[in-house]
Amino acid sequence: MTVAAISPQQLRSLVEDKWQRDKEAPAVGLHITTAWRGPAEVEFDFGKASVVRADTVFQVREALLSAESQNRRIILLTKLQYTDLGQDVVARLARCRLFPIDDWASLCALFRAKELDRSICDQAIATWVRVSRIWLRCCFGQAQPKNPLVTLTPTMNSKRA
Repeated sequence: MTVAAISPQQLRSLVEDKWQRDKEAPAVGLHITTAWRGPAEVEFDFGKASVVRADTVFQVREALLSAESQNRRIILLTKLQYTDLGQDVVARLARCRLFPIDDWASLCALFRAKELDRSICDQAIATWVRVSRIWLRCCFGQAQPKNPLVTLTPTMNSKRA
């Protein structure tokens, strides 16, 4: 299952964990086929990282070279597969991987979970995740809160009381 689009907050939570595990990496590579409609930079505790869309091997190499020469970090979004990139490119990515993005990875990142219990991975929950994300976008527009579940909990509890 692929994600239709990810928010800047989701992108931040997904990438933050990767950089905490590989602090020296100039880039985190994410395999995502949809276009990025967020900001050109995302703020982290260590500073800002540029979001770069690169859908050819040449663009990926150029983005990495530019980031390394300017001593800055980038979030590399690409539709390319891991096998399309050379080993030298993959070695420069955080944890030497191109991370796939899906609803489950996004859900884990929101809860800061290391892994997902596969016993809950059925179609009903997948549908709930998609519907919840659409509902949040409708209620909050593009400016979603950093932790929507914490923000929504008091509202939901007050309606029950």
